[in-house]
Amino acid sequence: MRTIMLTLLWTLAGGLHAQNWALLNPAYKYNFSNDGTDTISNQLFITHTDTLGPDSFRYAINTIVSRCDTCPAGLGGVCDGCFLRLDQSQFMGYSCATNGSNWVLEDSDHVRLIRTDAAIGDQWLYDTLAGTIATLDTNIQVQTYGQADSVQIISLSNGDTIKVSKSFGMLEFTSSGTQMMQVGEQTLNMGITVPSLASFITLQPGDVVQYEGGHGQMAISNWDGEGFIDKMMILSRSDQGDSIIFQVQKTTYHATYIDYGQGPPYFSEYSGSAPSVWTISAHRLPFFGVMNSYPGEVINGSVVYLSYGPEMSIVADHGIDGDGNYQISARRYPYQINPYWWDFQSMFTDGDVVAPGLLAIGPWSINPDPEPSVIYRQGPGVVRYVASFFESGESFVLDGAVIGGDTTGFLTPDSVLIAMGMPDQVAPNAMHIGPVPANERITLFGQAPLTGPWRILSTTGQTMREGAFHGATTAWIDVADLPDGLYILMVGDDVRQFERIVIQH
Repeated sequence: MRTIMLTLLWTLAGGLHAQNWALLNPAYKYNFSNDGTDTISNQLFITHTDTLGPDSFRYAINTIVSRCDTCPAGLGGVCDGCFLRLDQSQFMGYSCATNGSNWVLEDSDHVRLIRTDAAIGDQWLYDTLAGTIATLDTNIQVQTYGQADSVQIISLSNGDTIKVSKSFGMLEFTSSGTQMMQVGEQTLNMGITVPSLASFITLQPGDVVQYEGGHGQMAISNWDGEGFIDKMMILSRSDQGDSIIFQVQKTTYHATYIDYGQGPPYFSEYSGSAPSVWTISAHRLPFFGVMNSYPGEVINGSVVYLSYGPEMSIVADHGIDGDGNYQISARRYPYQINPYWWDFQSMFTDGDVVAPGLLAIGPWSINPDPEPSVIYRQGPGVVRYVASFFESGESFVLDGAVIGGDTTGFLTPDSVLIAMGMPDQVAPNAMHIGPVPANERITLFGQAPLTGPWRILSTTGQTMREGAFHGATTAWIDVADLPDGLYILMVGDDVRQFERIVIQH
C-alpha cells in the first residue's frame, strides 16, 4: 500500500525538478519547539540514505523513545500505562522520499506530499489517506537566522498551515494538533541549539563546586560503602574537544565503612587539601553522553563506583530550568532489558518487549520521583546522579557552587571538611559516642567528667543543636528530629574535640 501511495503522489506531482529546495538536508540537524518557547522538544536529522534512482532518495529520520500512557496492562504489562514505545517516529515520520522537488513524508498512518516546485495557487493531494488538499498561498522573502531566505506558505484543507524554507527546510508543521516550529539548526550553530560541551560547562578559574557522593552494597550478612565530599576551586581550564581538564585546589573528606557481620565494623576516614586535576570526560562522569543528545534519545551508561551492576539506559529529556539554563535530565521510566534473574533491580527498572516496539516496564519506573535520577545543567555540568540496584546504590550530587560570583546550594567550610577527617584530639573531656548510626539519641561516655559547651554542626557548618555538659561522665543528646546524615559534634572552646555522628532513622 505504501508503495502504491508513493507512486500515486509521485505521479500527481508530475515528477518535476525545478528549484533547489531541500526539505531535509543530510548535513543538518533541525531543532524544533512544540510550545512556542525556546525549549527544544524535537531534533530531526537523517540517519541513513537509500538511493531509489537517478536524483531520487529515501532519507531515514532519527527516532525516539516515548511513554505509552494509554497502553492497558492486558498487553503484557504489570499495570496500565507501564509501557514504553521504542523506535518511534517523530512528527515528520520515519522517512522522507524525494525526487528533487517532491518530498513524500512516510509514516505508519500517513503518506504526505509537499511540492517545492509549485506555483502560487497550485493545489495537490497532500494526504491521500485523509484526503487533505494543499494550496501554495504565497512565496515570501524573509530573514531566517539572519540570512536572506525564500519561504513557501502552504495552507491545508483541514485548516493547518505549513511553512517551508528554501535554505532550512521545514519551518512550521502541524502534527496531531500540535504546531511544531523550527527554532535552530544544530550543525551550523544557528538559532536555538543544544549547547556544546565547552558552553555547557561554564566553570572558569575562581569558581568553586562541591560534590557529595559514594556507593554502598549489602549482602546477606555484610555491608560496605564509601562516601566523599569533594570541594574544588578552579585554578585553570583546558578545553580538549571531547573533554575539559581543570587544575583545582581540592579539599576532600573520604570515609570507608565495612561490616562483615562478625566482630566490630571497620571505619576509616581522611581529609585534606591539595592541588589536583579534575577531568570532565566520558570516562569520569556518569551518562556524559547526555550533553550531546537530542530529546527522546536513548543514552547508554554503566555504574561509576560499584564493582558490579548492569548497563543502564536513560531517555534524554531537554528543557530550560527556572534560571534560564539549559538542562538535560532523565527520570526513572527509561528502560533496560536484563536477564530474568535481575528483574526489578536496576535503577531504570527492567522491562520485556511484549510486542514489536513495545516495552513493558515495572511500576517503579513510572512513579514520579522528587527529582530526576540524572541531571546535567548548563553551568556546573552534572548536578545529580542517583542509582539504586536493589540492595546496592551509588550517587554523585552537586551540593553547591559559586560560578561567576553567583552562589547556589551550599558549600562546606574548609575548616569543617578538614576537621571531619582529623584524628580525635585527646582533650580533658575525651569521650566515646554511640550508637553508630544513632536514631533517637546519642550517648556520650567520658573518660573524665564531661564539661563545657557542645554544638552539633551540619556538613555545611550550620549549628543544628547546642548545649553544655555539667560534670557527669555520661550524657545524652536527643537527635530524633535531625534528618538522616553525617554531623560533627564539637566540644569545648579553647581546646576543641571533634566527633562524627551518623544519624539514620
